Amino acid sequence: MNCDELRNLFAKNDLCQTTEYGVRFETHCYYPSFDRVAVHISKYGDGFRVTDAGDAARSAFIHGRDEAAFETSLKKACNRFGLMANESSLVADVPDKEWLFSAILAVANGAAQASAETSARVLHRKVSELRKRIHDTLAEIVPEHTIASEYEYRGESGRLWPIDFAVVEVKSPLLLKAVTPDANSINSNYTAFGDIAAAERDRIKRFSVHDSPLRNEDVALMLQVAQLVPLASLSGGARKALGR
Repeated sequence: MNCDELRNLFAKNDLCQTTEYGVRFETHCYYPSFDRVAVHISKYGDGFRVTDAGDAARSAFIHGRDEAAFETSLKKACNRFGLMANESSLVADVPDKEWLFSAILAVANGAAQASAETSARVLHRKVSELRKRIHDTLAEIVPEHTIASEYEYRGESGRLWPIDFAVVEVKSPLLLKAVTPDANSINSNYTAFGDIAAAERDRIKRFSVHDSPLRNEDVALMLQVAQLVPLASLSGGARKALGR
């Protein structure tokens, strides 16, 4: 491997096109959605302007809008990478071509960071809300003292796995974890319940509770290790599992 080979390798993946907003160039940075970060480059005075054209904001709001969270993340990204914020866009103005490469890297990394931080905040809030609703539903079925929060259960590997809730003081506990379409949430549920399923087979009821549609492939994956339960069906499902 030499420098020319590396240049050719990266050149094959470079996507660049002319638009009404200037040259649109796809970088090797990625948003949480796994879409590549693109920057727009245009003449600006005697130099050039590089911007994400608001793509970071659009990517951040895929899972739900939170302007306050995005503004906070946008300011942090601008401060870290030496950028300006302009109507929810990240902007870098440079005097000549010599600075373009640095500006492209700064805007691409700043856009990826701002989107990722905002998405994480939105998802954290949604998961917290979902967990509260799971608890409230359980509290309508069983006494409060039988609901264990932040429970731990040992899998076949010997590892203790964090479980959002467990209904205890019954013949076998009912384990419940909130799950969202986010890849990290799917992985967390699958890994924990997969290890527990391997140890307990079907003796322990395992619920992955969701209030947003999941991708077909994620549904197929999760059904291997747990029962997928929509929040709206949790009351009936829990009563049945507990023999109530």
